[in-house]
Amino acid sequence: MYLAAFQGSKKAMEWLVSQGIPLKIKGKYSGSDNNEVVAVVGAAAGGHIEILEWLKSEGCKFNEETCSCAAEGGHLDVLQWARSQDPPCDWDERTCYCAARGGHLEILKWARSQDPPCPWDPEDCVRVAKSYND
Repeated sequence: MYLAAFQGSKKAMEWLVSQGIPLKIKGKYSGSDNNEVVAVVGAAAGGHIEILEWLKSEGCKFNEETCSCAAEGGHLDVLQWARSQDPPCDWDERTCYCAARGGHLEILKWARSQDPPCPWDPEDCVRVAKSYND
């Protein structure tokens, strides 16, 4: 389900559901303590707002991992969409951390410019940016 969502293939996702795979199947991602809806994480990481809209209409829940996966994938539009929902999708320090790890300065700047700004640890962001980017 993750890969189908990551690739933006609603048709493949619908086929998986028809074969008995739950749309809301969960798994752990990115070292989080939470079980995430894998399709939501995949769609956010792949940059597919239309899939996220469909998943939301199907009752899938979004959380901090949604924002951090969008940030790491470089999908500012997805992050902006997630934060524009009512209520806004939650975010945490991992959003900024993942943006820095992915080398996405524009996302980091946008996240920190919001009111209230996305939480962050500036030292972690600098460290991970240096480690993962040239």
